[in-house]
Order: sequence, then structure tokens, then C-alpha cells
Amino acid sequence: MGRSKLGRKKELALVALLESRDLKEAAEKVGVSEVTLWRWLRREDFRNAFREAKKEAVSPAITKVQQVCGKR
Repeated sequence: MGRSKLGRKKELALVALLESRDLKEAAEKVGVSEVTLWRWLRREDFRNAFREAKKEAVSPAITKVQQVCGKR
């Protein structure tokens, strides 16, 4: 997964980004500025980790929908 190399603050930022309505709210949850969070999102390692985290968060929902629709 590679996220463990990011550090605690960035790990918390990934979670906050998934849970928050917008960048401002996520930044406040983590205790960093919006600019800092925006800069982290421009970094390839952080962006890749965020993409992976979103995939992990959404995957169970997709599986559930497929099961309900009878597609496997």
C-alpha cells in the first residue's frame, strides 16, 4: 500500500479527505492549512496514496451493489 511512508499527519489527512465535504474541512480536521493539504495533493506519492485509499473505501460498496444487482 505504501501509505506508511507518508507519516502520521499525512495519514490523518488521507482519512480526513475521505470523510470531509471539502479541502477546508479536511485541513481543519488535521490541523494544517488548506495550502499545505493542496500541496500534499500535488505530490505524486500522496496523490497515489489518496487514490488507493478512495479505492479501498469504495470497493466494498461496489461489491455490495453488484451482489444486489446479481452481477458477479
